[in-house]
Amino acid sequence: MSLPDVTRHMANAWKADLTVAKLALSESIGRFAADLCGWSGARLGQDTIWWKAPKTKPIAYHQDTSFMDFLEPSSTVTCWVTLDDTHRDAGTLEYAPGSHKWPLTRLPSAFHGEEDYRAQMEAAAEAAGVKPPGPFFIEVPAGSCVFHCGETWHGSAANITADRMRRAIGIHLLPENVLFSNRPGGYIYRRYQRTDDPVLDESYFPVVWSRSGRRTKWIEAYCASGSRHAA
Repeated sequence: MSLPDVTRHMANAWKADLTVAKLALSESIGRFAADLCGWSGARLGQDTIWWKAPKTKPIAYHQDTSFMDFLEPSSTVTCWVTLDDTHRDAGTLEYAPGSHKWPLTRLPSAFHGEEDYRAQMEAAAEAAGVKPPGPFFIEVPAGSCVFHCGETWHGSAANITADRMRRAIGIHLLPENVLFSNRPGGYIYRRYQRTDDPVLDESYFPVVWSRSGRRTKWIEAYCASGSRHAA
């Protein structure tokens, strides 16, 4: 997005920038994600660079896994890496504590610039029979890594400052054994599905860590040189 009053974002920068690739394809991040979720291994879904400039609007609360309902299993975990010190008045990431235990909802009806950016989360809390929790703000130094499972409701308020940036990279990991389902959806991810084949192609969704020791073969060569072929 490049509108002047909303958070800008760019996906899959790992395909164009080796510094981002070394982060997005990190074996350590994959291992942490798999350990936290009890997966046998982890593969990269995508990276997303976020730039919340001064005076930009909120991002509505949402669940990341609701964007993955066309996959089986429908599961994801995000590693959010801060590039600036984060502050609540600059629209840092905020969580609804305990919301990972609520049912998964459909894709959000709104995402950017909603004035009542917590409304979708509050409706989900009511449906789950709980009182909407107050926000937990992620105020951490630049270079911090924060993990959240895809069922956790999260969003961010407006950046009301005049001079503070809130830049970050989200690394979205999927289970190693994930497959495309027959359910509809996935208008972006489906572009990478081979005809009549549910397997996620490692050219686009590489395995970054596995308990079996497997890791997509071309990762090291690519991060070192930009080539997917060993020297």
